[in-house]
Amino acid sequence: MRRAHILLCVGLILAASLFIAGCTSTPQSQQQTSSVSGQATTTVATAVTTAAAATTSAKNTTNGTSSAANLTGKKAILHTSMGDITIQLYGDMPVTTGNFEKLVQKGFYNNLTFHRVIAGFMIQGGDPKGDGTGGPGYTIPDEFTDHNKNDRGTIAMANAGPNTGGSQFFINLVNNNYLDTKHPAFGTVVSGMDVVDAIAKVKTDTNDRPVQPVTITSAEIV
Repeated sequence: MRRAHILLCVGLILAASLFIAGCTSTPQSQQQTSSVSGQATTTVATAVTTAAAATTSAKNTTNGTSSAANLTGKKAILHTSMGDITIQLYGDMPVTTGNFEKLVQKGFYNNLTFHRVIAGFMIQGGDPKGDGTGGPGYTIPDEFTDHNKNDRGTIAMANAGPNTGGSQFFINLVNNNYLDTKHPAFGTVVSGMDVVDAIAKVKTDTNDRPVQPVTITSAEIV
């Protein structure tokens, strides 16, 4: 009799256990994760956040955009003989961006060429002489921000030394971050990077000048 009573109690306990398990909506694996210490939960959250940040960073590097870059400026479109290049200008560089916008609006860049093209480095334009020595007739001071990055796809001022920028610019084909302390980057290509890459592949002479001229037929600010 006593044995039967014990078996009955055990049966009731097992039935109750199964009922509770059946009413729990959280999967077992999740329950185990939820039951561990707060430190482990924090570690999981940190890992997810880090992965998301890494993904964003990779995208920014590909597009040539620093996550801290101020992209509230206007856009410039370079209509070239090989296609259009759209550049998002940085809104926190009034000297550099302002100078570039002024030159575009007055038609300064119309019919100028990309006079220097080096695959794996950059393409350079904006020289009215077409030999790397020309400019607008004045110079502007270097303007550096805390997000100055010569990453792939960014446009930066070409110069002959500190505070000698004018109209010449270059578009980075790769991350050229050793130039960050010398050449202010003032925008990034948001459309037409395929055109930039195509220009980088043209045949050049011993002075890195394209054998067949690549021309900026016109430019505009939008």
